[in-house]
Amino acid sequence: MNLKCLLVLPILMLVGCKAELVTQLNASDINNPDSNGKVLSANMYVTLMDGCFHPETGVESDGLAEANGLMFNLFKQNHELVSCQANDDLGLEYTANYKVDVVLDTIQDKKSPESKTGMVIIANNEQGYISLQLDDNLRKRLKARTEELNMLELESVFVLNNDLAEDLEVHIPSSYVHDGKSLKAHQMFTGWIPAGKIGEFWASDVALDALRDSGEQIYSFVAKPKE
Repeated sequence: MNLKCLLVLPILMLVGCKAELVTQLNASDINNPDSNGKVLSANMYVTLMDGCFHPETGVESDGLAEANGLMFNLFKQNHELVSCQANDDLGLEYTANYKVDVVLDTIQDKKSPESKTGMVIIANNEQGYISLQLDDNLRKRLKARTEELNMLELESVFVLNNDLAEDLEVHIPSSYVHDGKSLKAHQMFTGWIPAGKIGEFWASDVALDALRDSGEQIYSFVAKPKE
């Protein structure tokens, strides 16, 4: 579960590739009406085994071309290749980093702001109930690539930035959390994010199945300042 190589988006020729979607939210945006409709930048890190570009011609590699194709298939033109570089000095593995927009919904008015990518983060509850929601078209495309075509192994990381002046209480369901040595599985992680720090939470297989099947991944049940 390396943050930089879990996001592998392949196309028809890439079978069993890994992909990681990384989204980040500021605590100050939770249940904040002024943040409604705010566009957040998520990242998709795609691992390539054949490099980024041909060393002599500069033409993009087959792996990068296929990753670009799948990104277009999932998000149409609403994505941007930010970088592609080697993960190690030996050049055995490369990572393509794509930026994908996610729209924030912070008002309980039974309607979500328009999202070109089909991804919305719902954070309109004072207790800090937060979820990622996909529109049905994106959900179906994602499900097809993770199940029917069996070519995308998806992982998801939620990064919560506590930009408040006080500690943040969090209750995170069905996730893996790093304890300083390794990732530990939690049915329900309950803890604190200190002021000025971030928390990183890797989704479990159950959470990912829910995202594919229902179009929703619950990020947190509670995310609120310490009382």
